Amino acid sequence: MKTIAGAVAAALLTLGLLAAAPVAPASADTPGYVSRVEFGKARTGWAINRVDRLFDTVGRVVSQGGGWMTRDYRAFGGRTASLTYEMTNGVWRMRYKYLSS
Repeated sequence: MKTIAGAVAAALLTLGLLAAAPVAPASADTPGYVSRVEFGKARTGWAINRVDRLFDTVGRVVSQGGGWMTRDYRAFGGRTASLTYEMTNGVWRMRYKYLSS
């Protein structure tokens, strides 16, 4: 009986550790540039640090002023993903995104 209880406890502990293990983001396969999937996942209102984590890069500031900032990110197919952020309550939040051709 103790053997069965020990085996069950070990199995539950293993499952618990697996459930708690960090999962690599889906975007980790494209460090330094934005994939089509990553670009599609970015949503209006996201804080800049959330977008940067999704994209695996911080991009390059191309314009900033008056509470607005635009960053360009290298994207799939030689394109550029441009995201415009607005300062809202002390946090840069994404407002617009578009791809250059």
